[in-house]
Amino acid sequence: MERLKAFSDGVIAIILTIMVLELRAPEEAEPAALQPLLPIALSYLISFFSVGVYWLNHRRHLQLAIHGSHAVQWWNLLLLFWLSLFPFFTDWMNENHYEPWPVALFGVINLITGLFNSILVHALVSANGPDSPIAHALTRERPRAMATVAVYAAGIGVSFVEPMLGFACYVLAVCLWAIPLTEAAGE
Repeated sequence: MERLKAFSDGVIAIILTIMVLELRAPEEAEPAALQPLLPIALSYLISFFSVGVYWLNHRRHLQLAIHGSHAVQWWNLLLLFWLSLFPFFTDWMNENHYEPWPVALFGVINLITGLFNSILVHALVSANGPDSPIAHALTRERPRAMATVAVYAAGIGVSFVEPMLGFACYVLAVCLWAIPLTEAAGE
């Protein structure tokens, strides 16, 4: 499990680094030159915190799990693959000034990443048993996970009507996971 944690940490660190490399400083030295960059900074911020919240919860889940399995390794790899697409979809959204399709597909990537994260957690429960700390964490997280799916789905749909409202849904979804659940004894 330690190697899995270390590998995941490294991949996520690279993902976050790639995202920041997409930010370009303005050529002008006046503060007003930063104003056109605000939408780009906003999407970077939400993408950074989306990946960051996945990382925080991922580390917590791996810490709660004592045993791994071949399935855990594969689901973890697939989760990392979907996370690695965040820089691309963030950049696409920025380059197209929050047009409906890029914003909607940014939500789709978030939704798919959440799905693979959920599958990984279920694989960890299978490897560790129904009375394990990871199983108890999954039970406590289920309502929030279901709410997140609904928020992402709403954001995807509304992106075709008002992209910034869809984007606001994605911000709400990140906020849902940024607030930790009260830790149970032993977690």
